[in-house]
Amino acid sequence: VDKSLVQADTTKTTVRYRLLETIRQYAAEELLRHGESEVNTARAAHAQVFLTMAETAEPQLTGPDQGQWMARLDVERDNLRNALVYLNASSVDTAEALRLGGALYQFWLSRGHYAEGIELLQTALGRPEAAEPTTLRAAALEALGFLFLNRGDTSAALTYYEEGLAIARPLEDVVRTAYLLAGIRFGRYKQGDYAAAAALADEVFL
Repeated sequence: VDKSLVQADTTKTTVRYRLLETIRQYAAEELLRHGESEVNTARAAHAQVFLTMAETAEPQLTGPDQGQWMARLDVERDNLRNALVYLNASSVDTAEALRLGGALYQFWLSRGHYAEGIELLQTALGRPEAAEPTTLRAAALEALGFLFLNRGDTSAALTYYEEGLAIARPLEDVVRTAYLLAGIRFGRYKQGDYAAAAALADEVFL
């Protein structure tokens, strides 16, 4: 800041700071010279900032302030993606990768970033440490199913929904179970299996 290396992009409501690309590249090279530990510390701190942002935004993405929050995530899309790429590749708690992917799926869905969301969620779910049948895994499977369903791949969507349901039911996660049943119901309806869809509707809504 003192040397005018930081640029400020100012709007009516926010100030967002950035580095010129040449300065950013130089700073990245200097960080690498300090060793892997320093790089991981910086990237872990970066990931935490954007995990917090995504989880703060998530409940707002379907509410009256949706436009404002979507626009904010649009600006930070590269940061959010890089944070999840780091979490997927690092040795930190896998839960953080599942949390970030689960928090972002409404953003990916609304903006049509299906391929990006599917790739990142599949990577998070495919890690051996993520195999434990937890509520977080069920939520990530639901998010992945939703992305596939909206992309038009109903069969893939049902595979992920049904795996999520097999986790959520024994955990007695009533809300997640209802969402997963609703997804399966819609998938069966799209496949033309109206009897199965009707039976699932009864289970969801009664």
